[in-house]
Amino acid sequence: MARTNHLKANIVFFLASCLAAASSDWHFVQNGTSGIVALESIIVSDNLAIFFDRASNDPLQVNGHSAWGSLYNLETNTASPLDVITDSFCASGGFLSNGTMVSFTCSVA
Repeated sequence: MARTNHLKANIVFFLASCLAAASSDWHFVQNGTSGIVALESIIVSDNLAIFFDRASNDPLQVNGHSAWGSLYNLETNTASPLDVITDSFCASGGFLSNGTMVSFTCSVA
């Protein structure tokens, strides 16, 4: 009996969640551009995201060449180029316990 009540409660919660999601006002809006193809994205604060791309000809420029990374301000919808020194194609990243962000890339010979 208790198991049946638990199952019923989970079903009711699931259905209520679905109805809330269906009636929410979530939608996608493009208010700016990252200036690069964002293959890897990392939210680093309430209003900043870092994007990494592979070595390509992106429109965002830094030091006379295409930027392979950008710092995107979520409040102003503006991107600042990052001078990434290695091709971040096939990259993966995360945060260390001390808050340092790391991005590991593979190397193709």
